[in-house]
Amino acid sequence: KYDEKAAKKVWKEDTSAVMDRVIEILEKENDFSAANLQEKVKGWLTSEGIGFGKVMQPFRLSLVGAMQGPDVFEIAATIGKEETLSRVKKAQQSL
Repeated sequence: KYDEKAAKKVWKEDTSAVMDRVIEILEKENDFSAANLQEKVKGWLTSEGIGFGKVMQPFRLSLVGAMQGPDVFEIAATIGKEETLSRVKKAQQSL
């Protein structure tokens, strides 16, 4: 389940397309450590000039259904690649 108020606030019209790119980045990674994921995603955000909130908030919502919790990259590393990708894809379909 997703926090409805948070979903309305952070999941915009173009969020699914942005999350497609996050999925592409994550699918390429064999090193699913928090540090590596952070480096890859934040590097992409910086190179594209995309605001962190535009990606990190929907990413968090996808993973835990709410806007609070541990570091999003720690969550991804803990639940693993397959579950992380599954949750992001589920959020795209549900939100």
